[in-house]
Amino acid sequence: MLPLLHTFLLCPPLLLAPYSPPCHTQVEGSVLIWGKSLDYYTNNLSLLQRLSSNPALHLKSVLPAAYQNRLRGLSNVEYLGHLSPQDWLKTMHETHFVLGLKDPLLGPTGIEAMLYGCVMLNPTYTEQEVRKNRGRGHGSQHGFLEDYVGGERVCTVDYADDVAVDACLSRDTLTDGLLVEEFTREAYERRVVSVFGDIVRNAAANQGA
Repeated sequence: MLPLLHTFLLCPPLLLAPYSPPCHTQVEGSVLIWGKSLDYYTNNLSLLQRLSSNPALHLKSVLPAAYQNRLRGLSNVEYLGHLSPQDWLKTMHETHFVLGLKDPLLGPTGIEAMLYGCVMLNPTYTEQEVRKNRGRGHGSQHGFLEDYVGGERVCTVDYADDVAVDACLSRDTLTDGLLVEEFTREAYERRVVSVFGDIVRNAAANQGA
């Protein structure tokens, strides 16, 4: 439960202002690889090599360009490096698919993918990984999106199944974004009150006594 507690309670809500649907400028076949650690890539290198050889896809990564020499066989990847907040949002606007790499678990990029109308590829964990508690009780990288969103927006898939992965990547672009209700300011404040409300009220009563 700790990852969910951290995601839904300790982290601030994504939106502190009324939601306005973003303007979609998605590039069909544009794949944003989710992850800033080189280990995430090397652990999924065979998958990335296969996808990078597909001319219908254009892969983008926030790794520095210098890392490309350490990732052999990736011929169709644009290395964006560190992005400013404005450039990150522009990249999300243009992205068709967000490709999870099993780590990090339950990160905010999955929620942003929903907001900007991307299709997220949500990898499942193998039985061996589950036994080792890699997903900390979750069967996929973003169990929340798998359970509460799903549908055409979240493609939960076994990366060992090439046919299933290709089926995910054949999904059409979406026409709108999805604001996940649990990440609005109102929902965040309700969670804070439900957990800390009695503590605050008791402290205020004791202070006034």
